[in-house]
Amino acid sequence: MASVVWIIQFALLVDCICDAHKSLWEINSHLKSDVLQYDEGVTGSRRMMAAVRRDDGGIRWPGNTIPYVLSAEYTSAEKDILRASFNHLERVSCFKFIERSHETDYLNIQPLDGCYSYVGRIGGEQKMSLAVDCLVDYIIWHEMLHVVGFEHEHQRPDRDNYIKVLFDNVNPDQIGNFDKIPPIDLEINEHKYDYKSVMHYDGMAFGMWDPINGRRKVTMVPLQPNVQLIDNMYLTRLDIEKLNQIGNCHLRQRSIGSCMDKGKNCMAYLRKGFCNKPKYVKILKQTCERTCNLCNVRV
Repeated sequence: MASVVWIIQFALLVDCICDAHKSLWEINSHLKSDVLQYDEGVTGSRRMMAAVRRDDGGIRWPGNTIPYVLSAEYTSAEKDILRASFNHLERVSCFKFIERSHETDYLNIQPLDGCYSYVGRIGGEQKMSLAVDCLVDYIIWHEMLHVVGFEHEHQRPDRDNYIKVLFDNVNPDQIGNFDKIPPIDLEINEHKYDYKSVMHYDGMAFGMWDPINGRRKVTMVPLQPNVQLIDNMYLTRLDIEKLNQIGNCHLRQRSIGSCMDKGKNCMAYLRKGFCNKPKYVKILKQTCERTCNLCNVRV
C-alpha cells in the first residue's frame, strides 16, 4: 500500500510540473553575450587557462569567498533556487558564497533582462543579472563560473580542432559569441576539450531560423565521432577539476559526495515550493535530495 501511495503522490507531483527550460543563449538572444565587458582600464587583456582566465589582474576572489546580495524582487522560492545552486558549487569545491554584510567587493544579483555577468572579480559592487527564466541550476552554475573566472569552452583558441563553427548559420548579430580568444593572450593548461561542459553552448546556439525545417540552424558541429552538443546541463568532472584548480582546493574538498539528485525536474519542484511540503519529503529525498537540501534529513 505504501508503494502505491508513493506512486500516486509522485504522479501528482510530476503532473504539476512543466520543466521545459530554455537554453541560456535563447534567453539572451536579444543580447550580444552573457559576458559583460570590463570598463577601459579595469583589467588587462583577456587571458585564460583552458577556458579559465589567468589571474594577472587581481580577478580572483580572496579566500575563495564570494559575497552576494539578492534583489528584493526575487520571491522566497526564487531565492531558495539560487542558494541551492550556490550550495552545490560549495559541495564540489572550496568556494564559499555568503550573503554580504560589509564586504567591499560583492555581487549584486538582480532579475534584469537576461543571464549575464562579468568574468572574475572587478572590484566594488559587481552587477549580475539572473532573470526569472535563468533560475535553473545549470544556468546559475554557468554564470557563477564566469564570476569565478571561467570563459566559454567553445571560445578556446584550439576549439577548431574539436568543433566546426558554421558561421553562415549564425545570426549576424551574435557572431561575437563565437570569437576565439587570441592565443597570444592565453596560457594553456592540458585540460581536454570538454564537449559536455556547462560552459559550452549547444549545437544550435544563436542559429538563424530555418523556415523550411521549422527550427534553428546548426551552428556548431563536433569533429569527434559519436558526440552531440546537447544537454550541457550538468557540471562535468573537468568543470569541477578546473574549479578546484582555480581555488587551489585540497583533494579532500574535490569529492562530489553521495548527495546527488536522481530526478530531472528538481529545480522546478523547488521553484514550485514542493521541497517545503511535508507530504513530498519522502519522495524528494529519493529523487531530489541535493536540490531540496534533504541530504541530512531522515525520513
